[in-house]
Amino acid sequence: MRTVQRIWQRGKENEVLDSNTNVSSRKALNCGRKRLEIDISQFRNIPLRRRTSLRSLSAVTNLSVTTLFRRLKEGSIRRHSNAIKPLLNVENMKARIRFCLSMIEHGNNPSCLRFVTMENIIHVDEKWFYMTKQSEKYYLLPDEDEPLRTCKSKTFIAKVMFLAAVTRPRFDESGNELFSGKIGIFPFINKEPARRSSKNRSVGTMETKTINSINKEIYRSYIIEKLLPAIRDKWPRIDAGSPIFIQQDNAKPHIGLDDEDYNTRNSIDALIKAVQKSFDEYLPTKLNHTFLTLQSCMISILKARGLNNYKVPHMKKHSLERQNCLPRQLDVDPALIGEAIAQCQ
Repeated sequence: MRTVQRIWQRGKENEVLDSNTNVSSRKALNCGRKRLEIDISQFRNIPLRRRTSLRSLSAVTNLSVTTLFRRLKEGSIRRHSNAIKPLLNVENMKARIRFCLSMIEHGNNPSCLRFVTMENIIHVDEKWFYMTKQSEKYYLLPDEDEPLRTCKSKTFIAKVMFLAAVTRPRFDESGNELFSGKIGIFPFINKEPARRSSKNRSVGTMETKTINSINKEIYRSYIIEKLLPAIRDKWPRIDAGSPIFIQQDNAKPHIGLDDEDYNTRNSIDALIKAVQKSFDEYLPTKLNHTFLTLQSCMISILKARGLNNYKVPHMKKHSLERQNCLPRQLDVDPALIGEAIAQCQ
């Protein structure tokens, strides 16, 4: 009762009584722990090797871990995961710039430059798939038995390499899918008869064996015997007659433009570059977004003068897709193209 009377008395002492009247005591204004003021600029002088954790940063700055954690939550400092990147020399940077310039569409208007649609470029790469995982999550009914998964060794789980080939999907004006962009995914396996009998099969039974070591001859045979027929079978007829480019990375088993066996059996050119994406992981819409992201990365490479210290820009592709404003090609500043050509020269 005395507490309510004191609060009521403080309210009556105010000249204006309304819902915003302050009836707090003066002692409440000075209570609580005072905020510790920190000079954030001092962090710039601390070596990066001493800023790998809050505990090491606490030892250098003589601040508690809790204080640093509060500053982290409020945004005064930020956590950054840094990945090591390949070292690029001058020729590497020039090669990256030349590749980006080769993807520019040269039209009649020199003031309006944009990237090619990339609809005739097929991205080819290898992908490992493990037969199973060490730990897997399942959703079961209360009366269901837990599954038993066995393996000879959890360290050496069997895996299979696949050759995946994707290209940009096609959509009509209404957004309906005309071509998914999935050319095919081909496992590196061979079938051979069993050399001896066992409790599982008799001698001579055909067994599927994985090819764990891929050389240039095996890769070339898969390109010629599996990839090229799949391209001829699945390629949209509306684009028949236009040149098709197979885009690779610089792995040693990959074949180049000077491969005699490859050039004598087909007329498809090859380029050297890669976009490593799993075949089953992407829907046609995601493939379309991937090609736009690739174009955006090439713009960032030109701005960075061929270096790899850029961040992948966020284009808000899903929002643009909902508004039916998703572009097929990205425009490039002509001044940026001029600077890149001058740097290469």
